[in-house]
Amino acid sequence: GEDASRYHFYRSICIVCDGIMLFAKRYAAECARRAEAETDPVRKAELEQMARNMARERGTTIEDVARSLGIQVPSNR
Repeated sequence: GEDASRYHFYRSICIVCDGIMLFAKRYAAECARRAEAETDPVRKAELEQMARNMARERGTTIEDVARSLGIQVPSNR
């Protein structure tokens, strides 16, 4: 019934959030890897900053996580 539908809906939200967080951690690792090999100091600094931003656990809402990935989220507040 309705309880099962709610459970599956919220469970799917958790799965999506976990996927987004895993993507962010992998993206941070890739930025750090590329920064190590970068010879242009400006680009190296950009990659290092991106790695720091993506590795930081700061998202408390799905909107925060999406914004940290560069996804535009409309503000409903």
